[in-house]
Formats: sequence, C-alpha cells, structure tokens
Amino acid sequence: MKKVVIATKNEGKLREMKQALGHLPVEIVSLADFGALPDAVEDADTFLENARIKARFFMEQTGCACIADDSGLEVAALSGAPGVHSARYAGVHGDDEANNDLLLKELQDVSEPRTARYGCAIVLARPGREDVVTYGSCEGEILRARQGEGGFGYDPLFYSTDLQMTFAEADPEAKNRVSHRSRAIARLMERLEAEGVVIRAGLTPTDFMHLKGDFDAYDTEAARLAARYLLRNMNRDADSDHALALLCNEVYDRVKK
Repeated sequence: MKKVVIATKNEGKLREMKQALGHLPVEIVSLADFGALPDAVEDADTFLENARIKARFFMEQTGCACIADDSGLEVAALSGAPGVHSARYAGVHGDDEANNDLLLKELQDVSEPRTARYGCAIVLARPGREDVVTYGSCEGEILRARQGEGGFGYDPLFYSTDLQMTFAEADPEAKNRVSHRSRAIARLMERLEAEGVVIRAGLTPTDFMHLKGDFDAYDTEAARLAARYLLRNMNRDADSDHALALLCNEVYDRVKK
C-alpha cells in the first residue's frame, strides 16, 4: 500500500487531517514515523507558498507523497493578521494561550462585529508529478472571551458563522464539516477524483475489482454498501474499471442522500 505523509508536527492538525483522509486506499503516516527530521523553513508571505515549501521539502526527505497545509486566522480589523504568523503570533511557535491573549489585547478597543476568517492552503507533492493545490476558508467573528474546551489554536475565540458556536465548543465531526481545512481537503479530493486517483467513496476503480468477500477492509459504510451493490448486481468480468467507477459514484450519491 502506498504511503502518504501528513507533513506537520502540529498534533491538532495531524488529528484532523488523518480523520478527514482516513478513508483513502493509502497508508496515512506522520513525520514522526520517519524519526528525527529537520524542519522546513517556512519563510513565505502566503499560506500557499508555505504549504508548498513544506510539501516539497518533506517529499524529498521521505521519498513519499506529502500533503502539507499552511493555515491561520485572518482578522479584518488587523489587516489580515495574524495570518501566516498565526502559530507564533506572540513569539513562541505553538503557544496557543499566549497567542489568544495577544489577539484579545490587540482587539480590545475594536467594536463588534470583529469579523475574521480561517484560511487553509493545502499542497499535495508527489514524486514525478505536478503539485495539487487547494484552498478553503470559513467565516466567523472573534469573541471577547474564550468559550469551549476543544479544538486548538484560536478555536476558543473563533465564533463560527456556520455553527453558531466557537470551534472549541463544537464536536470534532461538526467542526470538520465546515472548517477551512476540511473544505480544502474536500477540494483536494475533487481534484484527485478528476485525475481518476480516487472516487467519491474513497477507492480507485481497480480497488473495487478486488473487493469480493472483503468488505470490512475499508472504513466508510458508503464504500461497503457500494461494493456489495456492485458484486451483487454486476458481471464484474464484463465491465470496465470506468463503468465500475461511474456506478460507484451513483451508488455513493444515493447513499449520501
């Protein structure tokens, strides 16, 4: 099974991305699986370029396809800050408490609505292939005090327009339905579908040719239902991979409804 590396050392990001990508027919691994690796130098001015730097750097370090993201909070009243400096806004990388404290201080004289958005650029770098680049965002406001115990980063202060609660108050599934990162990942899946790398149930057409009697090998119930439908109703020897993919997409859409 092919490996795809999630190129982050941020445990919160790693957890979210593994959950979002876990249905793919690849082995999802982290940088920790490769021992001590040097850090990529993220010195660009945009989320996209920083994500590209990380994805390409760790692809070269590991020899595997790598997915990297760069994301952050952009506050309108602060001209888009903290932006690419979100993780180290207060000076120390990953100090969420200090970053949130500084954000509250910077906005203390700003009246509501204190609009903001989370933005996320994702780059998939693959040996010998062009990069796949996507972007996602979600809108909200910055509160005057923390609410909720979950999430990470600025989640306790970010009141989601979609959820009508902070990301820290939302359960992981709810957050992943609307978050900037989940939207960027969804667009990544659309790009890979267009390439024929994956289909909507998270499997390549060829995978369905090998599913007989092995439905539990894949995580999503939709994939298992689609597989059962295919094996029960089709003459598999007479149908092309393309026909299988089309039917699987149709079944998956029906299941999701």
